Amino acid sequence: ALAADLGDEECRKLLESAGHYIAMSIANAISFLNPEKVVLGGSLIQDNAVLHDSIMSGIKEQVIPELYKDTKIEKSNLGRFASAMGAATLFLKGFYQ
Repeated sequence: ALAADLGDEECRKLLESAGHYIAMSIANAISFLNPEKVVLGGSLIQDNAVLHDSIMSGIKEQVIPELYKDTKIEKSNLGRFASAMGAATLFLKGFYQ
């Protein structure tokens, strides 16, 4: 991801391609489930504009415009430790039950 940010064209193309396929999956979920909100998380999403922009443009291209405008799509505000916080929450929930 850093290489793409520094101008490596091959890395940029790879991230754009990955973003296209991720967008396809998210677009299918939006089309079938019609959620109010989709939250994108993970360090690659948080730290890489190329991947994020590719995902966002892919979703916009693939989702019916009415569904797209009704679905809020945002980055997670939990940062790069979201998975660890989720695991800790599950542990503590099980520990105290």
